[in-house]
Amino acid sequence: MNNNSSPTPGLSSVQKKKTWIMISIILGLFLILSLSMTKFVGNQVAKFYGSQNQLALNKQADSIYTQDKQLRFEGVDNVWNVFGSAKPMVTIVEFGDFTCPYCKNNYPAIRAVALRHQDTVQLIFRDRTPTQRSLGLSLVADCAGEQGKFWVMHDKLYQNQSDTLGNNFAELTALGQSIGLDETTFHDCLVGQKYLSKIKKNMQSSIDLGVKGTPTFFINGQEYVGELSETLLEDIIKSLE
Repeated sequence: MNNNSSPTPGLSSVQKKKTWIMISIILGLFLILSLSMTKFVGNQVAKFYGSQNQLALNKQADSIYTQDKQLRFEGVDNVWNVFGSAKPMVTIVEFGDFTCPYCKNNYPAIRAVALRHQDTVQLIFRDRTPTQRSLGLSLVADCAGEQGKFWVMHDKLYQNQSDTLGNNFAELTALGQSIGLDETTFHDCLVGQKYLSKIKKNMQSSIDLGVKGTPTFFINGQEYVGELSETLLEDIIKSLE
């Protein structure tokens, strides 16, 4: 038996070096590819969630607009704060405050335009009541409204606006008498704060819609902040009719 067997062939040092170089290149390429894929996936995820966030914002905006339309009439079975067309081409939603001097300045213009275009325009008055006094005056208007005289009282409150109007109950009762309201019904409505829930819902809606002050108008959904002249109102309406 011959114990002198041939040695097992092995890799030379040069071959080993070449092999490690190839392995290093392959590992490097794999690492670069992995990083690229991670970045690509990350970008796609960011784009996806970015688009989802935009969709969520759009959905929220749609929800607020829908909520606005629902809250116009929610709370009581009446629409006395609405004037004009039942099927309007132009809808003007005004957030107003009977203690606001700018609303007082603007009310003749908005009322005149709404009257002129009552076949195509619908005007909706909504309460923004940041103080107890403005809340009380909104109650006065709604209590007149249940007797069919919301807009008459609306105008009266602005015409008699002062820094103290709303502090004296007898003065408010006198206003009701001056426009021919049934005194007992009007008194009971005010004392019982009958439409407080409706007014508070209007105030909450103004907060949800981001209304910062009065008057603020939404004309076919477009927001206008501050006083609007009769000429500007006419131009806006004509562009929408």
